[in-house]
Amino acid sequence: MPRGFLVRELKADDLPGLHALEARAAKLFSRHGFPEVAETPSSRDDFADFVSSNTAVVAADGDDRLLGFAVAGEIGGIYWLKELSVEPDVMRRGIGTALLNAIIERAGRAFHTAIGLSTFRDVPFNAPFYARRGFLAVDPAAVPEAICRQFELEVPAGAEIGDRVLMIRKL
Repeated sequence: MPRGFLVRELKADDLPGLHALEARAAKLFSRHGFPEVAETPSSRDDFADFVSSNTAVVAADGDDRLLGFAVAGEIGGIYWLKELSVEPDVMRRGIGTALLNAIIERAGRAFHTAIGLSTFRDVPFNAPFYARRGFLAVDPAAVPEAICRQFELEVPAGAEIGDRVLMIRKL
């Protein structure tokens, strides 16, 4: 884990700060050809429902400043990373990796044999990030229907299915 940061369980009073963090992180997609991702934030209520209905972990510094979060849950028999967001001004300091490792640990404790996700194929902090951490691109036609359906559901406005990649890591 990076020095000066800790990964902890979500607290109820984290939600407003995480929602704002998500909006700041989403703005990065504009630089990579997907401005619609930044322009279509979730409502505060939808975000709260999304986070609270899944497993969420938070990265915070010693002053409890929120630095990132990850949300995951089971889909189609595997653990599914639904979102990982890091505060843009602290990216590339190991926070995303620490959050991902915390989710992978939870998946293993729940006896899952794989973790999956869908992400942008060519955005540097998306598919290349996960590939460096052991995730492999998988053909959506080769996975269970529930996983394929989730992959299709996660194509955001302004993107095409070919912009995305389905990735799985065996545990």
